[in-house]
Amino acid sequence: MEFQLVKNVGKSTLIAFSIFFSLANHISHSQISNNPHSAEVYSNFGLDTTSTLRERIKPGHPRILNMFEEAGMSPTNHQLSGDEKRIINSSFEKLPKLHQEILKERLLQISFLDNMPNTALTAPVNPKDSLKLFTITVRAEILNQTVSEWLTEKEKSCFDFSNSELDLRYDAGNLNAFVYVLIHEATHIVDASLGIYSNNSNPNLSEVLSENRFTKDVWEDRTKVSNEYESELLDSTYFRSREILPIKKAQKVYIELANSPFVSLYGRNSCHEDFAEFVTIKYLNEKFGQNFSVLLTQKGRTTFQFDPLKSKAVRRRLNELDQSISIE
Repeated sequence: MEFQLVKNVGKSTLIAFSIFFSLANHISHSQISNNPHSAEVYSNFGLDTTSTLRERIKPGHPRILNMFEEAGMSPTNHQLSGDEKRIINSSFEKLPKLHQEILKERLLQISFLDNMPNTALTAPVNPKDSLKLFTITVRAEILNQTVSEWLTEKEKSCFDFSNSELDLRYDAGNLNAFVYVLIHEATHIVDASLGIYSNNSNPNLSEVLSENRFTKDVWEDRTKVSNEYESELLDSTYFRSREILPIKKAQKVYIELANSPFVSLYGRNSCHEDFAEFVTIKYLNEKFGQNFSVLLTQKGRTTFQFDPLKSKAVRRRLNELDQSISIE
């Protein structure tokens, strides 16, 4: 995985980009169980793969805390309450089976911090080893938010609401926000562990993207969309440019997004985030019946609604995702 520090408008935001490559065939758990170096790696890092995921909740990993410190940030370990521990355990149980199996073999620890500048960070602790182990670090505040509340906050960060009667909210149900974030971050580990995109045998990402059904004609490289879906307006949004647009442009933004094959503005950030967003939203929709809608309002009245799962282009890619990976 590659990490990039972005500074914008006096704020420092840590963004994790995972390097994803190929979605070729349906994937089985056996693909991660045959590494001849696994016993040595597990021994070196003291990982007991029979331990439960909740037993891997630990204070922030020194490498991650040092990375924040070097960037001028000072998040601190969060003391989990009993209710928060129950939310976390419930979220682990809601993970897709494939994600649960892979996290048991690849997740070294998960940590919860206060004062994190970003929502979550997934990082390898041994990037040079053939069998990589990972940490997930999460901003503890989201344990007290629903998916709707957190996505509304995230989406509103793209726009400036000054001197406007317009507002925005994201309707994504009442599941805890950590469920969404955990599935998204775990999908990055699934990819890196199975070589779906990351660690693919073909080092030419552009070639892999052009041959894969899910990414063909959508992505040309890690952050370059195909010519057909280039958009100056969408490229000017926060997750692509770090610029904040006036809210009066939001309707045009979502109309363009609705005419594209992307399930979210954040997913258009890179082919890696695109994959994780699709897997997460698809799973929550099919497993829990959760719909996703961005609503623009004025004085409490809805003036525009964007429903990504109703997009023909998105539905087509959801079908192509089914041909590539089995998520249950």
